[in-house]
Amino acid sequence: GDTGFNSTHLEYRRKNCRVGTGGHDCNTPASTGVDPNRNYSAFFGGIGSSTVFTSENYRGAGPFSEPDTENIRELVSSRQVIALITTHTFGRTILRQPGVDSEPPTPDETMYQALGESLEAANGYNSQYSKDLYDHGGTTDAWSYFMTGALSFVFEMNANAFHPPFSEMVAEYDGNISGANGGNREALYRMTEFAADPTGHAVLRGSAPGGAVLRLSRDA
Repeated sequence: GDTGFNSTHLEYRRKNCRVGTGGHDCNTPASTGVDPNRNYSAFFGGIGSSTVFTSENYRGAGPFSEPDTENIRELVSSRQVIALITTHTFGRTILRQPGVDSEPPTPDETMYQALGESLEAANGYNSQYSKDLYDHGGTTDAWSYFMTGALSFVFEMNANAFHPPFSEMVAEYDGNISGANGGNREALYRMTEFAADPTGHAVLRGSAPGGAVLRLSRDA
């Protein structure tokens, strides 16, 4: 491990500590590693990520070049994930796809927006498009939605700090902030209820010989 790790000035660190061309120094925020939330295949390499190794949002050599993202891909792809939340800081927003400005609302926008607003009513955050925060791709939620079909959200927790006091996280979980009705605890319950409701999703089952090409289309 990195026994000399100093977290005092690294609260903004986005990157993993993978060995790379810059060495293995987790004490320097931008010296090494890849930003895992720019390393997924959906819209990989677009605006909002960097090809510069020392940048905080360095995207990596290619999609899923990191064990972190590769493991999440395997975890999600081997299960029927209906809905997904990744937690970040800060801003008290609930972000949904699209996260790239050139993309129109998703085909699921009506249901997607309604679920986001239900989560908003629970935790008191602001539900919005991810691209309204800033234009970015290669993220967990973009890949999860566009590649697996799960309604995926980002919770930007806390109002104004990357590493808020633990008491703040507890208050948001319990719903003890303005506008909340049950907090993140209730929001997670609502996501679970959505995932368990068969009217919100479908499962396709079938088989084909090896090497066959399957093409699916959608009209609603």
